[in-house]
Amino acid sequence: MDFRFSTEIDPSTYQTDGLCDGYPLRMHRNDLLADLGCLRAHEDWNKLVAPVKLFKGGISARYNWMSVSVPECLPGRLEILAYANEIVFLHDDVIESVDKSKVRRLAISTSTCLSMSFTDFVVDRATSSMTCLSKASIHQPQGLPPIDRREAR
Repeated sequence: MDFRFSTEIDPSTYQTDGLCDGYPLRMHRNDLLADLGCLRAHEDWNKLVAPVKLFKGGISARYNWMSVSVPECLPGRLEILAYANEIVFLHDDVIESVDKSKVRRLAISTSTCLSMSFTDFVVDRATSSMTCLSKASIHQPQGLPPIDRREAR
């Protein structure tokens, strides 16, 4: 394989602790783009969700997680890939810290929902757009009051 966007990291500069011995570690040449994506995710999370507390996610003192996990990523996509991955890491930390009993009660109290089946859509791969073929199917969980179908549209 021809490596266009990454360089191999000298194995004497990091410890493997026996994991993946013999496999070369490669890092994207534009590692700073991945850091920038992570930092922008932190900024957006701070503005839109809540303050980020002592969280580094994919950022490391030596290598960005996305720079070493996808070393041959196209340079124009590395920042957005790191951004999306960092949002997932932040969300995962929030989910782990949530009181599960509160989530269960909230889910039960709001379980009346509208859903559309995938068969109701056609995807145009050329434009990445979805077209609805029919009206949404309305699913009513058992034991809950009926849905007012005028509000469901």
